Amino acid sequence: MGMPARRAVLRRLVLSLGGIETLLVVGFVGFLLWTSNPLGWAIGKGETYQDPAYQDQVEAEALYELLEREIVPAFYDRRADGLPRKWIDRMKDSMTYLCPEFNMHRMVMQYAQEYYLVAHRRHHLLHAENASRAKSFARNASRSERSRRSSVSSSPRSGRP
Repeated sequence: MGMPARRAVLRRLVLSLGGIETLLVVGFVGFLLWTSNPLGWAIGKGETYQDPAYQDQVEAEALYELLEREIVPAFYDRRADGLPRKWIDRMKDSMTYLCPEFNMHRMVMQYAQEYYLVAHRRHHLLHAENASRAKSFARNASRSERSRRSSVSSSPRSGRP
């Protein structure tokens, strides 16, 4: 199983445990982004190694240590009420940060503003004044295509019998 597949399995495992991410930090930029707002746990600090097998070993050891010392205790450490308070606090932090950015309402509004409304305005511009701009665009496109075809057919065919 390759590294991307292992990461996908790991993410599914961790997300099924309550939605807190454990991820491999890739590169220095990834480390900076992660440390500016850590919502889960990071494996490594973005270091890379020439030998993929050695990198797998280093990351696996870091994951097991992280599971043993932080993740599992946070999930299984229960208070008198039976709830894992450390885990719940991390889940709340994650939801507070991520839900405003990653939700369907925001996505639909962004798509509407950046794509659908832009296309709608362009449609109206092209069809205004009895579609004069659309007709002009079609004429220019047709000329360009004819010009391209004539230049291709009149160019010397080097190296062909």
